[in-house]
Amino acid sequence: MDLTHNAGEVADELEAAARELEDLTAPNTEAGRLNLEAIDANTPRRTGNLAAGGRSVADPMGFAYVNAVPYAVHVDAASGFATETMRAREAQIAGVYEEHIADSLAAFH
Repeated sequence: MDLTHNAGEVADELEAAARELEDLTAPNTEAGRLNLEAIDANTPRRTGNLAAGGRSVADPMGFAYVNAVPYAVHVDAASGFATETMRAREAQIAGVYEEHIADSLAAFH
C-alpha cells in the first residue's frame, strides 16, 4: 500500500502562520495610531502644548502613549484624558489584534 500525505506542506503553513502571528509590529503601530487619535480628540487644549506633545511609540512588543510635556501626567490624573480614553477604546484596539490573528490564520487551510 502506497500512502502519500502533505504533512510537510501543513508544517510549512503552520510555521508561516506562527511567524506572522508573532510579528506584532504592524498591529501595534495601528493600535497605537488609533489610541493616539482618540486621546488627541480628548486632550485639553488650554495652550495647545499638551496636544502637541503627545505621540504614540510602537515596536514589536507593544505600543505606548507618551507625552513630552512634563505636566501631562498631572493633567491626566485630574482629567483622565489619556488613561480613560484608552480604557474606553479597549474593544476597538483589541479588534486590531483580532483582525491580525484572523488574517494570519486565513492562509492556513
